[in-house]
Amino acid sequence: MHRLPTSLQFSPIQGAVILDINHDGVKEIFTAGNFYPFRVQLGREDAGKGNLLQWDKIKRQLVVSGLEMGIYADGDVRDVLSVHTGKRDPLIIISKNNDRVQVIKTVVNAQD
Repeated sequence: MHRLPTSLQFSPIQGAVILDINHDGVKEIFTAGNFYPFRVQLGREDAGKGNLLQWDKIKRQLVVSGLEMGIYADGDVRDVLSVHTGKRDPLIIISKNNDRVQVIKTVVNAQD
């Protein structure tokens, strides 16, 4: 067990997928969330932009990235899934409430 980084606690997580995005043999966890339909007095939870949890073998802890890797999942996210298309890199599909579906192509390095 490991503590979740503080940045993952700013907004609810609505969906997560486990996949090896950077092809290092260690799987990462991509999460996305937010929740807009709270009562007006409470405001909406909209701080989540998508997070990628990676295991740092040297420091032996989870580190968060996402924006650094070009992954941005804003909006009232309801679920996340990965779809393998037969090619090397899977797609991340993000469904959102009252919004379009977002598709993220998980290519880390175009030279792969």
